[in-house]
Amino acid sequence: EIAVYQRKFDQFLAEREVLYKDYFNQREAWAEEKKTLEEKMREKDNALGDLRKKLDTQEENSQKLQRMLTGSVPQAELKTEFANAMARIAALEQTESILARKYETAMQDHAHLRHSFDSLEKDCCEREMFLQERLSKAMLWKKRSANSLRIARRRLQEMVPRTDFDRVQQEFQVSKRRELDLLRRQTELNVLGAQKEDRLRELGCLQDRYTSLEDFAREMEHHFTVLRQRLQVHEPAFAVEC
Repeated sequence: EIAVYQRKFDQFLAEREVLYKDYFNQREAWAEEKKTLEEKMREKDNALGDLRKKLDTQEENSQKLQRMLTGSVPQAELKTEFANAMARIAALEQTESILARKYETAMQDHAHLRHSFDSLEKDCCEREMFLQERLSKAMLWKKRSANSLRIARRRLQEMVPRTDFDRVQQEFQVSKRRELDLLRRQTELNVLGAQKEDRLRELGCLQDRYTSLEDFAREMEHHFTVLRQRLQVHEPAFAVEC
């Protein structure tokens, strides 16, 4: 009977060893994929920083345009501001196509990154469920074998050499430490997944803000056109300059 328990315990240790090797191999692949995604996220963060600066510049220009439209600026200053604004509009129109292409590329990269992250998250969840199922079975077997081992431990101490018993005890302690390490690393992976979701939500908010400012810029351009037509009607000299 003791020999049967010993064989079962050895089999349990072998299965746990295979399980841990499989887990660490998958964890290494996950770490490599996570590193690639983090590098892409850093690139997106840099691109978002540039977009923020451009959005701030557009907001400042929009405020100046708003002051001009309300009529709170003197006529001479209005002409100067209008000429400067026309130059800025020309520069913005020149860079608009470039920004549009960059934005489209960023959206495509974001969609690809999102798809990769979703696939990686799905794969991670499937692996996690698989590992949890195997761990649950291993824990159940551990509980069952622990009762039998407690009964047979005293007999083993009397029937087998002390060195073999100490070896089995050491292997059992190593298995317990590996199990705790596995649970801790699983928690770390869950936290990293939550952080990725937060950063993706922030990216969506910034994209909405950029779209709103683009709509506002188009509206301001329309107001500029109306204002220029009015000035051409009331200021013949300005019409000649244009």
